[in-house]
Amino acid sequence: MCIRDRNKLSPLTILYLNGNRNLKGLLNSDVPETLVDVLAANDRFSDYMVYIVEAISSCSLYRPIAHKFANMGVVKDLVQILSETANTQSIQVLACIEAIWNILEVGGKEVVDAMALEEIAIGLKKVFEKVIKEGYKLEDKWLRNELCILINYALNSPLSHKFFLSKDTEKDQSFFEILLKYAAHDELNLLSEDKEEKLLFTSKEEDTEFKKLLWTSISSLIKEETRTKVHAPVVDSKFVNALLFYFNTDQSILAAHRWQAPQLREMQLHALSVISNIIVIMPELFRQVEGHKVLIRFLSQYADTERRLACTKAILNAAGHEFFKKEFAEEGIMDILMDMIQNKKDNSLELREYAFNIFSRLCNNFRPNQKEFRRKGGIELIMQNLLPSYPSEKGNVYTFVLAINDCLWNAVYRNKRSELHFIDVGGVFAILDMLEACDEVHKRVLISSLSTILENPKAIPAFQKWTSTKGLINGSQLLIKLYQEEDDRYGVKYGDGVLANAERPLTPKVLAKKEQAKGIAVLDKGSLSISRVSSSAQASAGTTLKKESLKSFTEKLRETAEQQRIDINGNFSESYIYKRMIEEAHVFDLRASIFAVFYRVGFDAHIKDLSYPEQQRLEIIQIYPFLKNGEIWKDIKQELEETSIRPILDDKHWMETCIEEATEQAECAIFNQSLLANDMKRGANQQLEGYYTSLRTTKNEKKNATTSRSGAGLKSIPASPDIKPQKTPFHLF
Repeated sequence: MCIRDRNKLSPLTILYLNGNRNLKGLLNSDVPETLVDVLAANDRFSDYMVYIVEAISSCSLYRPIAHKFANMGVVKDLVQILSETANTQSIQVLACIEAIWNILEVGGKEVVDAMALEEIAIGLKKVFEKVIKEGYKLEDKWLRNELCILINYALNSPLSHKFFLSKDTEKDQSFFEILLKYAAHDELNLLSEDKEEKLLFTSKEEDTEFKKLLWTSISSLIKEETRTKVHAPVVDSKFVNALLFYFNTDQSILAAHRWQAPQLREMQLHALSVISNIIVIMPELFRQVEGHKVLIRFLSQYADTERRLACTKAILNAAGHEFFKKEFAEEGIMDILMDMIQNKKDNSLELREYAFNIFSRLCNNFRPNQKEFRRKGGIELIMQNLLPSYPSEKGNVYTFVLAINDCLWNAVYRNKRSELHFIDVGGVFAILDMLEACDEVHKRVLISSLSTILENPKAIPAFQKWTSTKGLINGSQLLIKLYQEEDDRYGVKYGDGVLANAERPLTPKVLAKKEQAKGIAVLDKGSLSISRVSSSAQASAGTTLKKESLKSFTEKLRETAEQQRIDINGNFSESYIYKRMIEEAHVFDLRASIFAVFYRVGFDAHIKDLSYPEQQRLEIIQIYPFLKNGEIWKDIKQELEETSIRPILDDKHWMETCIEEATEQAECAIFNQSLLANDMKRGANQQLEGYYTSLRTTKNEKKNATTSRSGAGLKSIPASPDIKPQKTPFHLF
């Protein structure tokens, strides 16, 4: 690690990574193995065992040693000591927890995965129940919270989930059911009319922290792969009802006065985070308890950004389900969201972005909501936010623009009346203005959006009338300019406007392999779903997207400073998002979408206004599908030759025919480009000759005028008879 990178890290992190002389000496010795052998072989409740555990804790400050301890099963032994200790307040318990903490913190994801053992889950369950039932002191509550943090660490590994969900017999309770019991006990008791059971927890900081840790553990276990096992326990425990208790607007309930305003706000934010996960896995259950109505009331009740943002995230997850779309609209969510977007002063850019995303999901393939969106002025709202440039504002402008375009796609496109209204209010002009000034990450989205709206014939006149306010160019010239930039990115060479390589007219051979490898690498990393592709463009480009496989939250936290890509709140940083969006944008070939736009408006829409170089590039644009098809078949042929596979005669004939057709089209385009180049040279020569002719004419006219004036002057002088002309004397030197 270089000095510059080390300066970015804390001293403790540098110790974790690089260690010191003593820790490196311990790593190369037999001390770690000896400590583990002594821990496993001797009496675990003797007095000197505490010193053994403390030695393990101190040695674990160096990552390689922590990994070695984890691989030798130290964490399992320490958890077993915790579960077998009768007195939870003993010094042994504290020492074991400290050692486990160090191993987990320093070791990272590898150590967390090593915790996925049945013995560890059983041991944590025993000590958890013991502390909950017998502990009543403040120290016991701290120990209880420490155990919950260890449980969350263990749950970060999906391999451990089955041990938390399993139970020996039907009468027994699984660890998951025990967590649900204590997470919902007090809330359900306060909601009931009898209130016979005693409350287990108070509103003090240690109890509220414990409640949030329980919720986090439960949320970690509610996954798509565990849905069948967690559904029944969640329903029986009424855990969702307990979470919704914190959003009750009835202030007469006793629970409303148990917390101070900051505490209640903190509990609400954490509950919304858990609800966002539950909605994705069990939407029907959330609908049965009318949780979606509670969220809408909560969104309209509070105006602070943090609670509104957490609530909109939960609503966004619910809005994708069909049965929520109608009920959300009936509850008046559209009015609330439109007010949020219009009120820019009180609502952040990120909050308005989520509002557009919710609109997009509510209107996706749901015509009643599309109609309601149009009637309430949603299209005008989109127009107000489709801007060539945005004022400086806190938030991510790049994802905000994507949210607007996604809303435009789902709420307006494919609905004839909405499309006509969008065209009438200048939607095509707005897209072209934005396309001219947009960042590279948005070009693909905007060109696809333009191609889609131009499927409506009434949008074509608007495209033909558009003129840039910056460069005084028309729509065709703008698209040709973008096509030229894409050619430069792929390394396509032209000489005097004539295509240089007829064999690889779109991707030169050397660059083709690089682009192919780059595209595969980017797709393997995962992708942000940043754009929608029209069907014709997809067919031309021949590319597909993979869903992103996200790392666990713990793994992201373990990345070093130069590789860090999330902020302290667990969100992706703006620089990382922009980098991924650029990578994703470069996977696609914009030339396919540009061809799709020209195909709809006509290649001769502005032919009279195009210069010779623009006409030359247009010759290639209009045969793009043939060129792309030819390159695909050439790649297939080369792959067959490299793998020594001989196609049957019919396939071989078809393949060669397609390649020949593409080559003929390319040669024909090159010939037309050559004619245009000759015309351009001829025109340039004629213009130059005309310029020189005008210069000669001007010079001759000036000369004649000078001669005529001098001749007229000589005639005006009268001749005197007394004056005779004298000869100039000649002197010889």
